[in-house]
Amino acid sequence: MITVNILDEESVENAIRYIEKREKEIKEDTQDLLNRLAAIGAETARLGYSRGESEGNKNFNVRVRKLKRSVVVTATGKDLYFLEYGAGATAGQGYDTSVLPPKTDITPASWSSTKGTGEYANSKDGYWHYKKKRYYQIVPTKGMYLGYKAVLRNLPTLARRIFIK
Repeated sequence: MITVNILDEESVENAIRYIEKREKEIKEDTQDLLNRLAAIGAETARLGYSRGESEGNKNFNVRVRKLKRSVVVTATGKDLYFLEYGAGATAGQGYDTSVLPPKTDITPASWSSTKGTGEYANSKDGYWHYKKKRYYQIVPTKGMYLGYKAVLRNLPTLARRIFIK
């Protein structure tokens, strides 16, 4: 709390310096919070994808990108949709479909609810073909979804720890 004697020039200047210092601290603390949450989300996604069922090496990359005023967690790679949504398992498998982009035919465990896409295309034999292997009933790993949930779960605790001094 600040006490200011508006008739005392030095008191007003001290209050201004205090407010400027506090503003700087809040900006630094906000960036710290964003960085920590992004690291939690990215690590959770990496762990989820690494546990996914796949033959050989899994092709995915999870990155944290720092922008001017925010931090973004991105995931890329040839195996990404396969790892996130699975293949041929029962659609839903504990996946909250409300987090999917609107107006998309991508659903959990089906990569495309209609015909499939690219190497993941659903063939006439009922299997999903991927890297010359047949897959069926592979449960989705939900890496980014679990990362998102981890960020939400950790947000209140980290915010209290960082901002309340």
